[in-house]
Amino acid sequence: MCSKGSLEAEVDALAAVDVTGLPIAGLQSFVGNTARAVTRLGGVMSRAVGEIQVRGGGLVPDLGGASAPTPAWLRSVTKTTGTTAGRQIRTSVALRELPVVRDAIVDGEITEEHGRVLARLVGKIEPT
Repeated sequence: MCSKGSLEAEVDALAAVDVTGLPIAGLQSFVGNTARAVTRLGGVMSRAVGEIQVRGGGLVPDLGGASAPTPAWLRSVTKTTGTTAGRQIRTSVALRELPVVRDAIVDGEITEEHGRVLARLVGKIEPT
Protein backbone atom coordinates (compact mmCIF):
# COMPACT_ATOMS: atom_id res chain seq x y z
CA MET A 1 0.00 0.00 0.00
CA CYS A 2 1.22 3.46 -0.87
CA SER A 3 1.67 5.77 2.09
CA LYS A 4 0.00 9.15 2.11
CA GLY A 5 3.38 10.87 2.00
CA SER A 6 4.66 8.98 -1.00
CA LEU A 7 1.45 9.47 -2.98
CA GLU A 8 1.52 13.18 -2.25
CA ALA A 9 5.19 13.28 -3.18
CA GLU A 10 4.38 11.68 -6.55
CA VAL A 11 1.61 14.20 -7.18
CA ASP A 12 3.94 17.02 -6.14
CA ALA A 13 6.51 15.75 -8.64
CA LEU A 14 3.91 15.75 -11.41
CA ALA A 15 2.76 19.24 -10.44
CA ALA A 16 6.35 20.47 -10.62
CA VAL A 17 6.79 19.41 -14.26
CA ASP A 18 7.30 22.50 -16.40
CA VAL A 19 4.96 21.66 -19.26
CA THR A 20 6.06 24.76 -21.16
CA GLY A 21 9.45 23.11 -21.67
CA LEU A 22 8.09 19.85 -23.05
CA PRO A 23 7.90 19.16 -26.78
CA ILE A 24 4.48 18.26 -28.19
CA ALA A 25 5.25 14.52 -28.06
CA GLY A 26 6.33 14.92 -24.43
CA LEU A 27 3.12 16.80 -23.64
CA GLN A 28 1.06 14.08 -25.28
CA SER A 29 2.80 11.43 -23.23
CA PHE A 30 2.46 13.48 -20.04
CA VAL A 31 -1.25 14.09 -20.58
CA GLY A 32 -1.92 10.46 -21.49
CA ASN A 33 -0.06 9.10 -18.47
CA THR A 34 -1.68 11.63 -16.14
CA ALA A 35 -5.16 10.86 -17.48
CA ARG A 36 -4.66 7.15 -16.91
CA ALA A 37 -3.41 7.77 -13.36
CA VAL A 38 -6.39 10.04 -12.61
CA THR A 39 -8.78 7.37 -13.87
CA ARG A 40 -7.12 4.68 -11.79
CA LEU A 41 -6.99 6.81 -8.65
CA GLY A 42 -10.68 7.63 -9.07
CA GLY A 43 -11.42 3.92 -9.23
CA VAL A 44 -9.33 3.22 -6.15
CA MET A 45 -11.12 5.97 -4.25
CA SER A 46 -14.52 4.76 -5.44
CA ARG A 47 -13.78 1.27 -4.18
CA ALA A 48 -12.94 2.70 -0.74
CA VAL A 49 -16.01 4.97 -0.70
CA GLY A 50 -18.27 1.97 -1.30
CA GLU A 51 -16.65 0.16 1.61
CA ILE A 52 -17.04 3.16 3.93
CA GLN A 53 -20.71 3.54 3.05
CA VAL A 54 -21.56 -0.13 3.50
CA ARG A 55 -19.43 -0.85 6.57
CA GLY A 56 -20.46 2.36 8.32
CA GLY A 57 -24.13 1.92 7.51
CA GLY A 58 -24.17 5.39 5.97
CA LEU A 59 -22.30 7.05 8.83
CA VAL A 60 -18.65 7.83 9.50
CA PRO A 61 -17.14 8.93 12.81
CA ASP A 62 -16.10 12.54 13.05
CA LEU A 63 -13.32 13.98 15.22
CA GLY A 64 -15.68 14.72 18.11
CA GLY A 65 -16.67 11.08 18.50
CA ALA A 66 -20.09 11.62 16.94
CA SER A 67 -21.10 10.31 13.53
CA ALA A 68 -21.73 12.19 10.32
CA PRO A 69 -23.63 10.98 7.25
CA THR A 70 -21.24 9.61 4.67
CA PRO A 71 -22.35 12.12 1.99
CA ALA A 72 -21.63 15.08 4.29
CA TRP A 73 -18.23 13.67 5.19
CA LEU A 74 -17.37 12.90 1.55
CA ARG A 75 -18.51 16.35 0.44
CA SER A 76 -16.13 17.83 2.98
CA VAL A 77 -13.09 15.73 2.09
CA THR A 78 -13.54 15.96 -1.66
CA LYS A 79 -14.61 19.61 -1.63
CA THR A 80 -17.59 18.90 -3.88
CA THR A 81 -21.31 19.46 -3.66
CA GLY A 82 -23.68 17.24 -1.74
CA THR A 83 -25.19 16.12 -5.04
CA THR A 84 -21.79 15.05 -6.36
CA ALA A 85 -20.92 13.26 -3.11
CA GLY A 86 -24.26 11.44 -3.10
CA ARG A 87 -23.82 10.36 -6.71
CA GLN A 88 -20.30 9.12 -5.94
CA ILE A 89 -21.58 7.05 -3.03
CA ARG A 90 -24.47 5.55 -4.99
CA THR A 91 -22.14 4.61 -7.83
CA SER A 92 -19.47 3.24 -5.49
CA VAL A 93 -21.97 1.05 -3.66
CA ALA A 94 -23.52 -0.18 -6.92
CA LEU A 95 -20.10 -1.05 -8.34
CA ARG A 96 -19.59 -3.46 -5.44
CA GLU A 97 -22.17 -5.57 -7.30
CA LEU A 98 -20.24 -5.29 -10.56
CA PRO A 99 -16.68 -6.29 -9.63
CA VAL A 100 -15.56 -6.64 -13.24
CA VAL A 101 -16.57 -3.04 -13.96
CA ARG A 102 -15.07 -1.78 -10.70
CA ASP A 103 -11.79 -3.54 -11.45
CA ALA A 104 -11.75 -2.18 -15.01
CA ILE A 105 -11.88 1.36 -13.58
CA VAL A 106 -9.10 0.60 -11.09
CA ASP A 107 -7.03 -0.87 -13.93
CA GLY A 108 -7.62 2.24 -16.07
CA GLU A 109 -9.45 0.32 -18.80
CA ILE A 110 -12.62 2.42 -18.48
CA THR A 111 -13.43 5.72 -16.78
CA GLU A 112 -15.54 6.38 -13.71
CA GLU A 113 -18.16 7.89 -15.99
CA HIS A 114 -18.41 4.60 -17.86
CA GLY A 115 -18.72 2.86 -14.49
CA ARG A 116 -21.45 5.27 -13.39
CA VAL A 117 -23.49 4.44 -16.50
CA LEU A 118 -22.99 0.70 -16.04
CA ALA A 119 -23.82 0.96 -12.31
CA ARG A 120 -27.36 1.90 -13.32
CA LEU A 121 -27.69 -1.64 -14.65
CA VAL A 122 -27.19 -3.33 -11.27
CA GLY A 123 -29.86 -5.98 -10.95
CA LYS A 124 -30.53 -5.87 -14.68
CA ILE A 125 -27.31 -7.49 -15.92
CA GLU A 126 -25.19 -10.41 -14.81
CA PRO A 127 -22.60 -9.13 -12.30
CA THR A 128 -19.75 -11.03 -13.97
